[in-house]
Amino acid sequence: GESEVLLDIDAILSIASGAKVVVYDAPFTGASSFQAVFSAAINGNSTVISNSWAACEDQVSAADAQGIDSLFQTASMQGITIVNGAGDTGSTCLDGSPNTISVPADSPNATAVGGSSLTSGPTYTYGSETWWNGTLDTPPTGQGGFGSSNYFARPSYQASVNPGPMRSIPDVVDSADPANGVAICQEDAGGCPTGLLYGGTSVAAPQWAAYTAILNEAVGHNIGFLN
Repeated sequence: GESEVLLDIDAILSIASGAKVVVYDAPFTGASSFQAVFSAAINGNSTVISNSWAACEDQVSAADAQGIDSLFQTASMQGITIVNGAGDTGSTCLDGSPNTISVPADSPNATAVGGSSLTSGPTYTYGSETWWNGTLDTPPTGQGGFGSSNYFARPSYQASVNPGPMRSIPDVVDSADPANGVAICQEDAGGCPTGLLYGGTSVAAPQWAAYTAILNEAVGHNIGFLN
């Protein structure tokens, strides 16, 4: 997971260069790992929490998913923003289950960040943006995660955009197509930079965390729950 962690740090500091970044890590032993790490980050006076890790709803009990969501609700009341990557395999989860979204991106009390493909204009100005779908690329690069939860009902803020009865993701997107990816420095994987381009919602989520840090500074207080 080293490249994943470096990618998150790089994405944040490339946008919010003055941010103080603290990395929380722990061995993964199931949904309880998420609760332990999020609790540590919340209790550690974080203002924005970015998470790119995931398990699938069919691998996590409803009680554990709701336990994580309760932590996010607590964070929201404390003015903490939480963003989670929505995944890189479309409506199929990491374990291969179709029409299954991931935990903790399913939480209605946090912001799920999906992926887009960005086309730049002249001199890297903004050109256009579409949903990231690299399934037909050679080699395939993935697909922005999307779908509906089996555990959480549709929140009120989705009433005008979500016709279904359950919480849907993503809430927002950002550039995630590895074809327009970012370079990172990882000495034990080829040097600085490694020669590879990294993408996915693992870069989209920390980018939204960085935007939030800048917005917090601009308005003079923590925005908290974005949705």
